[in-house]
Amino acid sequence: MDRPRDAESPLSVRRIVWVASALLAILVFIAVDRLWLRAQDGIELADFVTADVQRGALSIEVQGAGALEPVSERWITAAVQGTVEEVLVRAGQEVARGGEIVRLANPQFRRQLTQARLALAEIEADHRRHAADATDRGLAAEARLLEVQADRDEQELRLEAQAELRERNAVSEIDFRSQQIRTEQAKTRAEFERRRFEELKGALRAGREASEARVGARRAALDEAQAELASLIVTARVPGTLRELFVEAGAHVAAGAQVARLVDTSSLLAVVRIPEFYASNLTPGQGAVATVLNSDVAGVVSRVDPAVTQGTVAIDI
Repeated sequence: MDRPRDAESPLSVRRIVWVASALLAILVFIAVDRLWLRAQDGIELADFVTADVQRGALSIEVQGAGALEPVSERWITAAVQGTVEEVLVRAGQEVARGGEIVRLANPQFRRQLTQARLALAEIEADHRRHAADATDRGLAAEARLLEVQADRDEQELRLEAQAELRERNAVSEIDFRSQQIRTEQAKTRAEFERRRFEELKGALRAGREASEARVGARRAALDEAQAELASLIVTARVPGTLRELFVEAGAHVAAGAQVARLVDTSSLLAVVRIPEFYASNLTPGQGAVATVLNSDVAGVVSRVDPAVTQGTVAIDI
């Protein structure tokens, strides 16, 4: 037989009784606890500060010691070999763009510069002689061409005149045929000289270009010799502070050897070492404050080193 729906089972009743008993026990515990607190040396509940629990970000501060490093630095090397003749700047001094740092000495470069100048002067004189000779040959060829062209024109006029006389039977057939032959020969010579003149112009142009190329090569050699001599003065390509100088007066410097290290002090980076325990709380982009000479400078964490060294992790601010 079905049980009525509004009747409760013994299990449900037991659950309700158990829950009610538990709630009653909690209430009794709270009441007893408050009475106990009041009984202890006159302490009242009002003596305690209470607040509501709120959800939000939890600020965690970590501290570490470090040093300031320049964001950018440039190594200055010697372009040529030589002996240090003079040191013009010491470590810690400011250097402007193009400022001289070290002067080197190398007598070989001065000899090469002198030889390059003499070689250029010689090749330029040869180029002028070649140009004058080419001009003379060109003018002579043009004169011959004009001469044969004039002869061709004259023979053509004679042929036209004899053709008119031949129609009136005023000239013999032999003379007319002879004039035709002379006219054709004049035309052939004119065409031959024209082609010869064009070929000569091409040859003269090629010779002039070759001569100019030789002059250009000597000028490039002179420029290189001058650049090598100028490279004996080691300069700063960018402005900054000379951090280290690796040479002294009298020392021999090879080409490509490091001479100095230049840093830009207008932009600095704080490298701070943080205990490994706190490193997991740091990520790039977080705000940071660096204390430099008793002054607080705001910054941003830009890098967290993944490696641990002696229990600390390096971060860049």
